[in-house]
Amino acid sequence: VATRGNTGAPFGNATDLQGLAEFGIVLNSGAGDWPGCMSPDLCELYFSSRRDGSQDLFVAKRAGPGQPFYSVEKLGPTVNTPGMDEAGAGGITSDALTLFYHKVVNGQRDAWAVKRPNTDALFGDEDGPEWEPVYLWFNSPVYDEYRPTISADGLFLFFSDLEAPKRPGGLGWMDIWVAIRSDPHDLDDFGEPVNLHVPWFGST
Repeated sequence: VATRGNTGAPFGNATDLQGLAEFGIVLNSGAGDWPGCMSPDLCELYFSSRRDGSQDLFVAKRAGPGQPFYSVEKLGPTVNTPGMDEAGAGGITSDALTLFYHKVVNGQRDAWAVKRPNTDALFGDEDGPEWEPVYLWFNSPVYDEYRPTISADGLFLFFSDLEAPKRPGGLGWMDIWVAIRSDPHDLDDFGEPVNLHVPWFGST
């Protein structure tokens, strides 16, 4: 991780993320570890790792910014499902109650979202239909929806198409797309994804 003193300052040198080694807390393992997203209070880091064999989603927790992480835990079984080849945390909402992520089953990357009742709960570990992961409606059986990342206001969901074939309207090998909604709490309210090319912004 690289940090800076304020938003106008340059970033310093990157350092290894630290856990409480005396308690066996390891963030960077001997297996593959991929960055994901942090909760708004910077106390939870969501990431993916192959430390248990398959690429699953984990969360590391700490007491506050600048503190070492004191726990690493795999997300619940409704998120880390059997037969999943890959998963990646993309973004968490400003209230820290909805996590967006992608997962790969049979070679297809799709966008998902999962909710939790409070910030002490573990995503994917709650009983009840309201806490079941949601397969986002705009997922395609042909194109990728990779690393879905939500904006701070909860209205814009950004993702990439990673592999061929390319989504119609794309410009290059790996494009950024956005799905927009008017209700920041409704997972069914996202519109059709739009490619983030220059004319979409009205620029020249």
